[in-house]
Amino acid sequence: MTLYTVHAPADAAPTGPAADRVAFVKDGFSWPALLIPVLWLPYRRMWWPLLGFLAATVGIGLAGARIGESPAALIGILFSLWFALEANAMRRWTLDRRGYHLVGVVEGRDRDTAERRFFEAALAPAAAAPDGAARPMGYPPSPPVAPRAAVPGVIGLFPDRTGVRP
Repeated sequence: MTLYTVHAPADAAPTGPAADRVAFVKDGFSWPALLIPVLWLPYRRMWWPLLGFLAATVGIGLAGARIGESPAALIGILFSLWFALEANAMRRWTLDRRGYHLVGVVEGRDRDTAERRFFEAALAPAAAAPDGAARPMGYPPSPPVAPRAAVPGVIGLFPDRTGVRP
């Protein structure tokens, strides 16, 4: 399952009329950012990361004239892989600069599943955790856990120093 962070405009509730402006950002590698970054960045309206990407690309190209084509090609490949790994973090940063705030984390096979789970949890009556604390949006309530009886000679998950398990 993939984790998605959920970002909503600061001036609107994520389940109100501005629900269509809620952004789901996948946690992890971004294939479009690896394969077509010059199209992906403007599509996501990430202007500062686009300028940084173009400056780095030009810098790697200019360095190729000084250090040779093979090392510059290797640096370019490594830069592209790094960029694809960090692209969604840059998207979160861009959303934060636009005034969006983090409203939850949700898990799903794909974005549609994550959206469905998030909005089902957000629209359900607010259920508090057994200890009275609020649960994060997008996660179902945890089942109650019965306390385990202490086993003599065991500290946590480790047996005593003799190595004998009860």
